[in-house]
Amino acid sequence: MIPLDSPRWKEIRHAYGPAGDIPGLLRAIDSDESDAKKSESYWQEIWSSLCHQYSIYPATYAAIPHM
Repeated sequence: MIPLDSPRWKEIRHAYGPAGDIPGLLRAIDSDESDAKKSESYWQEIWSSLCHQYSIYPATYAAIPHM
C-alpha cells in the first residue's frame, strides 16, 4: 500500500495524468464526512479520475486500500 504522503503518487497515473491530487481528495473525504455536499463532490472527482469511462489506471489500484 502506498502511504498518502508518499511522493510516488506523482509518478503513477490516473485518467487525467499524474495522481498527485488523489491523496488530498482522499483526505478531504475523510475530514469532511459531515458536509455531504463537499464529500459527494470529492467522490465524483475521485471516481472520474480513477474509473474514467469504465477504464482503470495504476492510481486506481493504489487508491483502493485507502477507500
